[in-house]
Amino acid sequence: MTQPIVFVSRSRVKEDRLEEFDTFFRERVPVISYGDPGTVALLSYLSEDGRELHIVHVFLHADAFDAHLNGLEERARLADDYLEGLAWEIYGAPNEETLKGVQAWAAKSGLRVTVYPDNFGGYLRASLD
Repeated sequence: MTQPIVFVSRSRVKEDRLEEFDTFFRERVPVISYGDPGTVALLSYLSEDGRELHIVHVFLHADAFDAHLNGLEERARLADDYLEGLAWEIYGAPNEETLKGVQAWAAKSGLRVTVYPDNFGGYLRASLD
């Protein structure tokens, strides 16, 4: 049985760049949504002080996570104008080669990666209909 993957990126918003990032993000979300049908959720959360941003991605399975990572380097490079990466969290078991690639990229970028591979239980509703 395939298990969902949840990917959380934690970033610090660069000084005086929040308004510009807001515009950038709102323009990018439809592009990601259209080109990434295996991503069932893309949610962003900003700290009360506007300094830290968490972006939560939910994928139905590991292959959808793989598909999302195609082009991620370019998207991350564009976001680097506004954000400083802090850490990534992965909930679920991505494909082994994918995990190795994510860990290598994170190490090169100075990001901490934490993986919680075992889904202890729960459910994912793919539609609210």
